[in-house]
Amino acid sequence: MTKRLIIVLMSCLVVSCASILNEEWTPVSVYTEQPAKAIVRGDTLRTKPRSNANVLSFSVPRSSEPLQFVLQSDSLRKTISIPSKNSQNYYLNALYFWPGFFVDKSNPKRYTYNSRLTFDKNLDLYDDRFITRKGDLNFYFSLPFIYLSLNTINPEDRSRITRGSVLGLSAGFDYYYKKDRFINLTGSMSFSNLSGCGGYYVPDEWLDEPYVDDGFHMWNLNVSHNHRLKRFSFGYGLSYNYTFYRKDTYSMPPNYVKPEDDFYDYHTYPHIYNHQRSEYTTLGFVFNGYCYTSRNFSVGIIYKPNILRLKSQSGNPFCYEHQITLDFAFRFNLLRRK
Repeated sequence: MTKRLIIVLMSCLVVSCASILNEEWTPVSVYTEQPAKAIVRGDTLRTKPRSNANVLSFSVPRSSEPLQFVLQSDSLRKTISIPSKNSQNYYLNALYFWPGFFVDKSNPKRYTYNSRLTFDKNLDLYDDRFITRKGDLNFYFSLPFIYLSLNTINPEDRSRITRGSVLGLSAGFDYYYKKDRFINLTGSMSFSNLSGCGGYYVPDEWLDEPYVDDGFHMWNLNVSHNHRLKRFSFGYGLSYNYTFYRKDTYSMPPNYVKPEDDFYDYHTYPHIYNHQRSEYTTLGFVFNGYCYTSRNFSVGIIYKPNILRLKSQSGNPFCYEHQITLDFAFRFNLLRRK
């Protein structure tokens, strides 16, 4: 058994996200405003017309060295040099396998090049990472289980509760119906803690004072209209929310004598339980603003005020709750119009 464990540990020390997920070669696409040809590793490739651009594609081996090729049009000829960069799979080591950073340190698979290179009529490279087009469809999801939020909820027959949370997840889609405007549909969930999900908490020690264990889970479905300006976007829309709140109070009966036996099962002593549960749905608004640090990653603030309670038991449907979230969001293109 020990030998097998050693073999498994040694195997883990020679793997990483980049070495497993990345292939030795990576694809590159070149977009030009006018017909052109590229000489790559001794091969001559010609662009093909595609919508409003001329496109050619090739694959090159991953390397820390710059990618170099010759690009030529009818009147111009230039030698292009593209610096290498760390691939996205290399950074996945931060989430799943930290030693992978050391494994990838000298591994050429850690590197990649910009997969889309766009050149103007003078064969000058320009950055189109933040250019969007009508018809683009992106899949969006937040950094897994790091969903920093400040929440205020107001269950009926209870006082207002304000609490922070760090656990959660969101995912959805962006559809650009214009090059600078898009519709976002997102579902999200957040937790003040993961204990007591509708169940019961059992304290593991004697209670001299009453003990309160409470928390809430929130699920949201949001649709918003958004405006995009290069690196920035802002949006506004509607939000549908489901909230589950629980409050459990534990205490010992009056004048209860604790056993002196050290081996006594502490989970069997008589508690006085008081369990409270609230489940309700609300309607409200959603406002967001994002800064895009790359084509696929952005950081944003989301503000969701809820104002209308559905099926109110007290007869007053109006209430105010809110959630303010710091969102670290990844976006990957599913459909891109050329």
